Amino acid sequence: MSPARAQLAASQLAGTGVVATGVVGTGVVGTGQTAVTGDRPPLDPRTRRRVLHAFGPARELHLGDLLGTVRRLRALAADPFVDLTVRIEGPAREAALTAAALVACGLGSVAFTGGVTPLDLDGARDTGPDAGLGISSGIGPGAEPVVKDLRRPRVPMGQVTVDGEPDLRGVVQIMDSPLRVAAAIRQAHTDLDPTLGYDPQLRPGVANLAVILGLLTDRTPIAALFGLHGIHELKRAITEALLERLRPIRAVYTELIADPVTLHRLVQPSP
Repeated sequence: MSPARAQLAASQLAGTGVVATGVVGTGVVGTGQTAVTGDRPPLDPRTRRRVLHAFGPARELHLGDLLGTVRRLRALAADPFVDLTVRIEGPAREAALTAAALVACGLGSVAFTGGVTPLDLDGARDTGPDAGLGISSGIGPGAEPVVKDLRRPRVPMGQVTVDGEPDLRGVVQIMDSPLRVAAAIRQAHTDLDPTLGYDPQLRPGVANLAVILGLLTDRTPIAALFGLHGIHELKRAITEALLERLRPIRAVYTELIADPVTLHRLVQPSP
């Protein structure tokens, strides 16, 4: 079975439709928010929780998504007592392309739903044993540092704008070509200090690169710098690790979007 088919099969096992429902007054799940069925831990540890994450508008995923939101969603989806659904806003095709990218990033066991308006939870019903809905402002505590824009390393990646339009010069999209990825890392803002050190306040550019390498290699930013000499070695290490991470993601994504039937089935319409 091909990687894309395996991912899709796992996705279908997760079921379809919105799985996070409940009745606790009114509210709207906003972008980046997660709704959890059950406002208290279940008495029976075997009881499954149903979780809805509102991903937000359909869009191309970038490095900050891969090492932030997607990383935390994967950890949540790996919990054997959690049924996770990700809701993507926007037209059907755009939502399907975003879902395909998320599946390629390792979220093949997740159910996806789509719609053109934010999910209104007022009047929703829970058929589970522990009805109740809690809404949090994120997937989890997010202990890891945030990946910043490569040219403006004090601003989270994807949030830099120019005249109201997104500025992508400091962004690495996960479907960028290897040459584009390498160029973006090479042009990342740093400073003139020839030594390496992790200081987000005084040296935000170097600190951001250390964060990226650390997340790519499952190390702390400080540990990621160990053994490297100079900014060129740091950028080279990031480029190699990132290209290795992105290669299978691009392969699965390419196969998924090449099959119209598979793409159409990825996202189920919200009820």
